[in-house]
Amino acid sequence: MKKQGILIPAFIAILVLTAAFAYWRGRRDVWIWEYKIYSADLIRLTEFDTNYPPELKEFVKGRYYYVANKVPRGWLGSPYDYGPVATNLSSFPVGKGDTSAQNEYRMFKERGVPLRSPHGEKQGAGNGAK
Repeated sequence: MKKQGILIPAFIAILVLTAAFAYWRGRRDVWIWEYKIYSADLIRLTEFDTNYPPELKEFVKGRYYYVANKVPRGWLGSPYDYGPVATNLSSFPVGKGDTSAQNEYRMFKERGVPLRSPHGEKQGAGNGAK
């Protein structure tokens, strides 16, 4: 009878901890998946589909910074820094809660991860070719 009194609370505790871990892991995976999507969209908007309205690029840039701030720091690696978001989009919310695209960019820069330019250096320029 005593074993049953200890096993039931232990089983419930394990069940609650497992559910909490699964929720946390699933939420983290969704942020990573969304970060990949916005990263790919921003690369497409800056490099390939340049005839979209500039407001779309700025909104996606703000959303990219918002989601990058939700992704674990160790997973980010060295993300692209697309520069600050235009201030003419201050009325568009990029995330849940009281936040702005400019605030998300500031927090993105403060995370301390090594950032890289999206365009990089031009290959072959100035290499002594005649």
